[in-house]
Amino acid sequence: MALSKIDGTNLIAPTLPVASGGTGSTTLAGAGLSNTPAFEAYLGTDGGQTISENTIVTAQMNTEVFDVGGCYNNTGSAVTLNGISVPAYSFLPNVAGKYSVHAGILLDDATNSNIDSIDIFFYNESGSIISQTNNRFDSNPIRTASLQIYSTLVMNGTSNSVQVRARANMADDTNPLLEAYQQWRRATYFGAYKIIT
Repeated sequence: MALSKIDGTNLIAPTLPVASGGTGSTTLAGAGLSNTPAFEAYLGTDGGQTISENTIVTAQMNTEVFDVGGCYNNTGSAVTLNGISVPAYSFLPNVAGKYSVHAGILLDDATNSNIDSIDIFFYNESGSIISQTNNRFDSNPIRTASLQIYSTLVMNGTSNSVQVRARANMADDTNPLLEAYQQWRRATYFGAYKIIT
């Protein structure tokens, strides 16, 4: 296949050949492509979220930065979004496809040298672990730790959801804190967007 010369005389509103051989706008939307639904949310509770030591808990990302498509539930109970029941603090897109999903937590304890380990998980609608990552500090406990997780998920657009959960093991068995917006500026967060394929 030969390369076509690009016409440089109309750069304000050019058209580009598309796979079918036609032409389309230079925007993704104009070409019929979209990377939505998409959202970003964070733990916005003043004072953070206290979690029980050595217990897997749902991270309460209750403040939305954006939610294009209205598919993220930022509340503590199931709600109906787009005609679909969405579990608490979960993303359930109503468009089938592949999604890039990311999250991060910042864990803090009031005592130095107390965090032995932290874990962050993606859970699905049936309560199973989709993905997990962790940091272990067993021989050298610390006071503050952050951890991020990234995954690509295939979601069916009707029932597949994803939720962030976290766990911390502490040297003195105290209950640590997932840090929130006021202290650390969106340090505990969750987001996703549809991948254009």
